[in-house]
Amino acid sequence: MKRTFLNKVLLVVLTILLILTLAVPYCSVFSALEDFNDGIWQYNYLFDDFILSIVFIPLTVIWPMYLIIKNNTVKKVTRFFLLLFSFLLFLISLAGVVFISPDLVPSFGLYISLLILPFMICFLLNEHLLKKENAA
Repeated sequence: MKRTFLNKVLLVVLTILLILTLAVPYCSVFSALEDFNDGIWQYNYLFDDFILSIVFIPLTVIWPMYLIIKNNTVKKVTRFFLLLFSFLLFLISLAGVVFISPDLVPSFGLYISLLILPFMICFLLNEHLLKKENAA
């Protein structure tokens, strides 16, 4: 009973994290117009960055597919791609946080995207343990 409740909570948290990553700006960039004093800070969202959108769009397409599909063989393949794209998103987001740039400030969206991989691992591990528990 506890494991199924935890699985539902992780499912909701992961879905909320994926939606928040789309909605919240992931960084602020200082753009100088003509003079250094005339610059402004602009918020960049996920789709402003080409590399992040290449990783995030398949992740958001595969996530509902994984929840809908009942075939075990297809589920294994989608599980692999979920972990792969979550890991790539984690690495790109970690690079944005670790490598300091004077005109780029990480924002909430970047920190939220760092949480997707740990929650994805917890969800898939919990689901695997739940299946093993039901089979026994």
